[in-house]
Amino acid sequence: MAEAPGLFEAIDTQRSFRRFTDQPISDDAIHRLLEAARKAPSPTNSQPWAFIVIRDAKTRRALAEIYAKAWGFAKPFYGDPEKAHDEPERRMLVATNRLADAVDEAPVFINCCLDRSRLGAMVTPDLQTILEPSSVYGAVYGAIQNLLLAARGLGIGAVPTNLTRLLDAEVKPLLGMPDHAETVSLVLLGYPRGKFGPPLRRPLEESAHSELWGKPLH
Repeated sequence: MAEAPGLFEAIDTQRSFRRFTDQPISDDAIHRLLEAARKAPSPTNSQPWAFIVIRDAKTRRALAEIYAKAWGFAKPFYGDPEKAHDEPERRMLVATNRLADAVDEAPVFINCCLDRSRLGAMVTPDLQTILEPSSVYGAVYGAIQNLLLAARGLGIGAVPTNLTRLLDAEVKPLLGMPDHAETVSLVLLGYPRGKFGPPLRRPLEESAHSELWGKPLH
């Protein structure tokens, strides 16, 4: 087994994978990913996340069909690979388009959910209206990022997708989710076909400012 990467190497080489081998992921590895996820910060330590681990082939196929349906709605907004501005964008769009037909190649799904019953004062008593949505959803995404970094540490490939959230009314009965829970992101997991490496990102100077917006960071 390869030595686990250090923290900054894991951050610098974590990228999305959309192709996986059929090598199974152990129960111990899944538990380690979820232990990392639940260490994320959250407002008032509410820990408003829930995770549904999905290995069953029929359930994964049903979720893949929901994903494909959602992709049909979203594809026009993502863009046509043939009209991409550059080769990296074209490759990304091709891979994303292919994923719609092969989601369940990933041997494990984790449906990452918001559990409104954990929110206390941040939700109305009927659990319908979230009063601090940026904090609440941010907490779940923090847990997801911990999970993704833990996957990188274990040599497991991962990609989060929010498309199934568009059709959560179909996802919830499939997974037995209560009314007060909602899908935030579906994370696909598997040992990757391909190598870890730096993700494509715009230069730091395009997004970092010093003291005032537009003042370069030294």
